[in-house]
Amino acid sequence: MIRVLSQYSFNPVVTLILITALFLSACAERGQLAQAPGNTPFWFEPRANQQLDEQVAKFLAEEAAVVVLRASLQGPIDHYDLPALVNRLRQAESSLPVLLYTWNSRYLAKGNRSGKEIMRWLAQESALQMTSLKGTPMPSFGDVMNPDYRRRTVEAIVKALEQSGADGVAVDLAVRTPRFRPKPLAERCAAHPEFCGQYAQGMDALFARLDEALGERPLLYNGLWNLDRGMLDDQVELLKHADAAIVEYFGMNPREKGHSFSQDILPYLKVMQHLKAEKQLFVFGRGPWAYTDYQEDYLWQRYLYCAFLLAKQNNTLFKYHASFQVPTHVGRSGGLDVYADWRLDLGEPEGAYQLKKGLYTRKFEKGMVVVAPDDGEGGTLTLDASFYTPEGKRVQRAINLSPGEGQILFKQRLNRKSASHGIDAQSADSPLSHWQGAQLIQDEEKVPYVRLSNVTKALEGEHDLLLNPVRSLRMPATLNLKVRLREAGARVLLVAEVDDPKRRTPWVVIELAPPKKVRLKEKGNPVLFRTPPPRNAHSWPYLSGPPLTPGQWQELKIEGNKLPSQFRFQRWSHIRFVGDVDVMSVSVSK
Repeated sequence: MIRVLSQYSFNPVVTLILITALFLSACAERGQLAQAPGNTPFWFEPRANQQLDEQVAKFLAEEAAVVVLRASLQGPIDHYDLPALVNRLRQAESSLPVLLYTWNSRYLAKGNRSGKEIMRWLAQESALQMTSLKGTPMPSFGDVMNPDYRRRTVEAIVKALEQSGADGVAVDLAVRTPRFRPKPLAERCAAHPEFCGQYAQGMDALFARLDEALGERPLLYNGLWNLDRGMLDDQVELLKHADAAIVEYFGMNPREKGHSFSQDILPYLKVMQHLKAEKQLFVFGRGPWAYTDYQEDYLWQRYLYCAFLLAKQNNTLFKYHASFQVPTHVGRSGGLDVYADWRLDLGEPEGAYQLKKGLYTRKFEKGMVVVAPDDGEGGTLTLDASFYTPEGKRVQRAINLSPGEGQILFKQRLNRKSASHGIDAQSADSPLSHWQGAQLIQDEEKVPYVRLSNVTKALEGEHDLLLNPVRSLRMPATLNLKVRLREAGARVLLVAEVDDPKRRTPWVVIELAPPKKVRLKEKGNPVLFRTPPPRNAHSWPYLSGPPLTPGQWQELKIEGNKLPSQFRFQRWSHIRFVGDVDVMSVSVSK
């Protein structure tokens, strides 16, 4: 759908009145969606169910307020079936809401995730499908105006919810009035204007029926979109029968070339300001799909997070990524990535945001945020005291911001904690000890270590360990490792995130293996975290690391900043153990 927003002037007063009226008319019968102690909403699609092992579950337990899991109902083995994943998250944090991903108005044949599995029946039920302008059934779209379709859909969703053991439901692609998208339905709206109203009534009835069937279990939907005039106001209407909604494209839609503060941020801030207390909004800042350097990506994230903070309320949460997939299919960051900025504590806000000389500001107990809109001219903010950036730089008298820049300022310099990260491989609760083909044993001196053995092709990536999932502008660069190869074919693959001067790839693989008579291949299969490489995947650069001698324990210290390559190191992502390998310790430090 091509935007036509530029044809209309954005009137914040009219939009504010419309949004306020919509929220005041929304029902307040449902309770607020419960949250875990974390402050980040995760809505992600693992490429393989085995990505959600005990280590990732523990990480999510620490960071997440809610998790929407777009995973297959069945995994490669029972340990990774969807009910097992839900239970794993619940064991890691009992208060963490885990929501089942689904559609309720359409069916997409590609992919193999819960939405497809729940709605597969629609492809065979032509009587329950929407018809095109020519009168032919469209297997991808359900007839939400048909009471039988609504009944069948709710029954299928509730059944899958019971099977998965999830706490509630998250509905994707929930367009209330298809005036602008999806295209086949928008064409019907254009040809028959009365169809739009009838479809909207059908979606309202479908959400009302699903709301009733769920009882006290939470209902979330995607989403709030400002893709054309009036669409955002219309989508808010679905909150009458839901606990929460998400903003999918805060800051930009990666599929489109252009973006602006006035169209991609400001309207959502108005929604946040007038959101009813019992409703929730999860705001997903989006990164570009084109190549960006690590710092470019991080500072764009900071800009969007600062913009979010301009209108943040207790019932609004933020996350940033280029795509919801894990690992991301394009761009720098995916559904599991976390940025250190979100952990910063500014305290409670002191009033609403202000606009002065082209800059947006909002004061907090412990500091303030400043935003220069990307469609503005930037500006200078005069300061009445000294402030400090998150990185510890002192700012006095004034601060200059360029268009598309945001800054978090603190009244006091932060106590910067070490970014070092250790993984206990010697504990009975070690994440490694839960893997398939893993044993926790002791050597001759009764020092524990993990013994890994080959796994089946279906579980390729099973022996992957997440190294440093929280991104910052200054990441630790030293990887410490004590391992032993038990056979000549074993190896260790280190995945580093880098900046590429040719702007082609953000990932390289450092291979640790026995010395070879032939030169190491310069490119190879992607080493996607706990995931077999997809078909026709682009190759990743491979670099040679220190050689390993089979049968000997070796203690290694690998400096990312000293890699002999054209790439500029940024972060250790994960490590893969291939074949028969013994592991005693793994850590990342400065």
